[in-house]
Amino acid sequence: MSSEERSTWIVGVSLVVVFGWYFTKIIIEAATTPVDAISYQGLLAVMVVVFMGVVVAGHIALAVITRSSPGRDERDRRVDRFGEFVGGYVLGTGILALLIMAALEVEYFWIAHVTPGCHGAGRVDDHRRQARGVQERVLGWYGRLGLRTRLGSVASMPAN
Repeated sequence: MSSEERSTWIVGVSLVVVFGWYFTKIIIEAATTPVDAISYQGLLAVMVVVFMGVVVAGHIALAVITRSSPGRDERDRRVDRFGEFVGGYVLGTGILALLIMAALEVEYFWIAHVTPGCHGAGRVDDHRRQARGVQERVLGWYGRLGLRTRLGSVASMPAN
């Protein structure tokens, strides 16, 4: 597994765990408290700092544990490009929602959570697609034989 693939797993798992923790905590609090009475700013800042710290620590550990890794090949570049492409649309949709919510003067609580929510959704989608590319590489001989798996053949990936 290349360093980029390991990095994808570090960021993806960190994102799901840290953002999941934050949004679970906020949703539970929003269910019992009016949103204008929730003090979310400090917890939002803690979530961002914890996420960045976990990702940096994970990458440092990765660098210490693995000294070298195989380079990128064409499939890595294609999967990365396609993941970024789709993740960008998810993030762009979130920003559009953010602008609409601001124009409609929705409460600040909801506006403050659209950006990290959409950023997280876009990154999770990006990492999911990159992980799918890793799985397809492992099962690449299916594509060379023209066989299809539950994931689809390697040749079925969109070319961007």
